[in-house]
Amino acid sequence: MNSKKWLLNPTAIKAARICIKAVQEELGVKLTLSHPKFLELLRDYCELTESEKLKESYSQLIKLSDNGELLDDGAESVASEREQLQLSVAKQLLDKNSEVEEWVSYRGKKYPKRLDDKDFKGLYRGQPVYG
Repeated sequence: MNSKKWLLNPTAIKAARICIKAVQEELGVKLTLSHPKFLELLRDYCELTESEKLKESYSQLIKLSDNGELLDDGAESVASEREQLQLSVAKQLLDKNSEVEEWVSYRGKKYPKRLDDKDFKGLYRGQPVYG
């Protein structure tokens, strides 16, 4: 698990605040330093956006954190949940046996338009939402 010593570094706090502001502007998500998985969420948000300001601040923040470590046990479980979602989407596509699948392009990534007879509604905290 990551140490939280970086929270005592004023330079790291400044970089974190820049990240929080960029996430708010880009995704409309209000993130707080007190969130237990702050760094992991920032990593996921960096993957979602094209914001150079966010990516630069995030990389500076990771350099200032202990040993540049990014993943802890919780982040690995989030990654495995994402992989399971991707596998379920792939399985559904194979089950349909259809070469022509409708896709939705959202923030530079493609998502199936329908999943389990539900329409794509958008992303919530980096995960596709169907309803």
